Amino acid sequence: MPILRYKDIKNMNKEELDAKLEELKKERVKQNTQRSTGTPIKNSGRNKEIKRTIARILTYINTKDRSSSEEKKSRKKSSEQAENTAEEKKPGKKTRRINA
Repeated sequence: MPILRYKDIKNMNKEELDAKLEELKKERVKQNTQRSTGTPIKNSGRNKEIKRTIARILTYINTKDRSSSEEKKSRKKSSEQAENTAEEKKPGKKTRRINA
């Protein structure tokens, strides 16, 4: 059973996600040190679930950041297009074409 499901991650805010991410990373380090020292691990499948949950959180954060940056780019692009069309309509404005 996963530690956090994707729908639970979507309902969390940025601070909660960062706190949970730190908590999971610390738990993973703790389990890795137990494994390396030879201490028997109570639940060996837990490490796999921790890794998957960390990946889920990071994926959600990255897609959220990417979508917000794409919105900013599209807004910027549309405003630049509006400026370019305004410049093209100005009479007497000559543009130079440079052949490369």
